Amino acid sequence: MGLTIHGPRRVSQLEKDAIRLVFGDSDSFSDAKLRDTVRIQVVNEVIVGGENSRGRQENGKIFISKKMNPEADDLDHSNTRANTNIFTPGNLQYLNTLIHEAAHWWERDNNKFTTRIGVYGFDYDELRDLDFRCKEQHASAAGTWFVIGWQLEYGSGNVNLTSRPRYLPEVVGTVDRYEEIDNIPQTGGSTSPPAGRWVT
Repeated sequence: MGLTIHGPRRVSQLEKDAIRLVFGDSDSFSDAKLRDTVRIQVVNEVIVGGENSRGRQENGKIFISKKMNPEADDLDHSNTRANTNIFTPGNLQYLNTLIHEAAHWWERDNNKFTTRIGVYGFDYDELRDLDFRCKEQHASAAGTWFVIGWQLEYGSGNVNLTSRPRYLPEVVGTVDRYEEIDNIPQTGGSTSPPAGRWVT
């Protein structure tokens, strides 16, 4: 069924857990702000801007594109880790988008990484030193950290970052980012179905 279009709603417990995992020590996402300020809205359009145009944030709302998150479950205000398959690639992609946009919220609140250039990739030194050139690079790193941290916090094995590994791969973010960090090998060629990508 996929995501349902809806107006602004409060953040679900599932979404709070994702945000707290990455921004748990930040006043930008205090309990009061998560309860009273942050709103999620699923919209039907492809959102203008951003590498994959999956989401945007402005005026206290985080917008998620239904069209650009086709494999996500019908997530709403009632979702928790207990009643959601938190490791399906579509749901991970949705949460990755949420964290990317939450990073932009954090950047604005803290007046950091505010440069607006379209650099999304990052290397080991930039990650280690938290020396990001622009807001998109920082937000991409936050999303990458989320996917790995989510697995380490709640998982027991590998996270498969493809939802349809035969012929139509769907990845969480850009696979190259994970490979740069973990040097994950890829197999398969142009004549075979794409291989699954794993974060270990």
